[in-house]
Amino acid sequence: MYTIGIDLGGTNIATAVVDEHYNIIGKGTMPTNAPRPGEQIAQDMVKTIDAACADAGIRLDDVAWIGVGTPGTVNQTNGMIEYACNLGFENVPMKAMIEQLTGKQCFMENDANAAAYGEFIAGAGRGTSSLVAITLGTGVGGGVIIDGKIFSGSNYCGTELGHTCIILNGEVCGCGRTGCWEAYASAT
Repeated sequence: MYTIGIDLGGTNIATAVVDEHYNIIGKGTMPTNAPRPGEQIAQDMVKTIDAACADAGIRLDDVAWIGVGTPGTVNQTNGMIEYACNLGFENVPMKAMIEQLTGKQCFMENDANAAAYGEFIAGAGRGTSSLVAITLGTGVGGGVIIDGKIFSGSNYCGTELGHTCIILNGEVCGCGRTGCWEAYASAT
């Protein structure tokens, strides 16, 4: 049985089919073209799923579940993207959309948290109990693993490091605040 991982980025949607040994065996990608409605982005995410399955030579029926890493604040209880400034999202029920479009169980997580957990499970952090990861792309993200568990904070944005103010009254960030780390260090 295979799993699918989707990196929903502010610039691109990158999807991979992964085998039981964490090997990527198929890929699909397309531009995110954000900001636009969540329903349109969900439909494009499914197109990348189809492309990754075709690249891997499998069918969606061979997939156990789908995991999505997204920028912003993700409510773990309901799979809602509560806020993602780089996507123009506020209270988007992405988990429900993907499950409805694919018929597969979907798990949602902040993209930097997902990257940190991936490194913890199968990458540079394998064998450790805790780690910190910094991601650079359209935004700046942070993921923290403590004793094998993702740290999300009380409001699901405990490690949104890109929105830490580093320069008082500095450059305007995509979130609307000034001086955020993301305004200085991201690809944008």
